[in-house]
Amino acid sequence: MKKMIASLLVFGTVLAGCSGPRSQATEPTQVSQIQETVTVPTVAQEPLLPELPMYAVALEPVTEVLRAEDGAELFRCSYPEISVVLDGCEAEKTVAEDVERRMGELLKEAGAIRHSAQLDYAGQEGWTAYHAKADFELGRLDRAVMSLFARFEYHSGGIHPTQSTGSVTYDLTDGSVLTLGDILMEGWSPEEMAEKVCGALSNRSADLYPDFAEVIRGRFAGGVEDSTAWYLTGEGLCFHFAPYEIAAPFAGVVTAQIPYQELAGVLREEFLPRQEDAAGGVYVRLQEETEDLLTVCLDPQGERVKVLADGTVTDLRVEVGQQTDDGFQPEALVFAAGTMGAGDGLCLQADLQQYAIRLRYRSEGQEVSSVVSYDALEKCLKGR
Repeated sequence: MKKMIASLLVFGTVLAGCSGPRSQATEPTQVSQIQETVTVPTVAQEPLLPELPMYAVALEPVTEVLRAEDGAELFRCSYPEISVVLDGCEAEKTVAEDVERRMGELLKEAGAIRHSAQLDYAGQEGWTAYHAKADFELGRLDRAVMSLFARFEYHSGGIHPTQSTGSVTYDLTDGSVLTLGDILMEGWSPEEMAEKVCGALSNRSADLYPDFAEVIRGRFAGGVEDSTAWYLTGEGLCFHFAPYEIAAPFAGVVTAQIPYQELAGVLREEFLPRQEDAAGGVYVRLQEETEDLLTVCLDPQGERVKVLADGTVTDLRVEVGQQTDDGFQPEALVFAAGTMGAGDGLCLQADLQQYAIRLRYRSEGQEVSSVVSYDALEKCLKGR
C-alpha cells in the first residue's frame, strides 16, 4: 500500500477550524452482490511499458456546520481534506510538514470567523450564516513539481462575500516551495514577463479594467520574486487575479496562461513537463471489498466504487457531479494523479443515487473521457 500523508491543505486564506456536526448525507439505496464493471475505452498495451511511481492527490469534500441553540445556522465551512501520495519521493515528508505548518497559521483566522458568527448572532430575523468555502484544482503533478490552485470565498457580514485566490508549487526534488524566480532562466527581466502576461489576456481586454496592464506591470515592479500568484498546469505557466483586481466581479477569477511553447528560453528546462509513457485505461467497479486502497469518502453510508488502471495512464482526474440532458455537470474534483498504473487504485465511497462520476486521463498522448452513473433499475454502473 502506498504510504499516505493525510493533511488539510488550504492556501491563501483560512477556510477551516470550524466545529459542529457534518451535514447529513442522503440515505442511499443499498446495493449488494454486484460485480458489474464499466471499462473506459483502452488502448493496446504492447509493447510493455515501465511502471511509473504513483503521484496522486485525493480531495475529500468536507462540510462542517455550526448552529445556535435555536437551530439557526451560524457558520458553514466547506473545504477538501487532501491526502498526498508521492511514491518513493524523498520530498514527501517535507511537503507534508509545509502543509501542516500552513494549516496551523490558517486555522487561527478561521477560528476568528467562526467566533464572529457566534458574537454577532442574537436571534435576529433575516440572519445570513457566515461561511468559508475553498475549491481546489490540481494544476500539475509529475516527478518534477506539484502545483495547486484554489478559489476562496468568505462571508462574515456585509452585502457581498469576499473572494480571493491562492496557489503553491512544490519542487519534488527536495520539497521546497518554488518562487517564480526559481523556475525562470537567469537574466529574464520582470518587464518581459509582465508583457507576456498582458499578451495572454489580450483577447479578454474588453472584460478588464482599462488600466489592467498597469496593474500587471506593478506586480513585477520589484522583480519576479514579488509575483506569488502563479502556478503550473499541464499546458503552461498560469497567473491568477482575484475579482476586482483587474476586472469587475462579474468576470470572476481571471487567469492568464502562457503556453510552454512560448516559454522556450524562459522556463528552466527541469521545470518543462516531460511526456510520460502511458498505454492503459481506467475502469470502475462497484464492489464492497476494497482492500487497503486510498479512500475518498463523500458519504460514509454510500456504495464503494473501485477506480483502477489496467496499465499506465497520466493526468488522471476523477470528478463527481450530475449527469443532465446538457451533459455532465461537475461539482468537485475528488482525485487526481500525475501517473497511475496497474496495481494503483482508489476507493470512492458515495451515494450513487446522487452522484455521477467522470474520469479524464491521457493514454498514448490522447485524452480520454467517460462518465459513469448508476442505473437504479438494473442496479449496475453504466458508462457514456
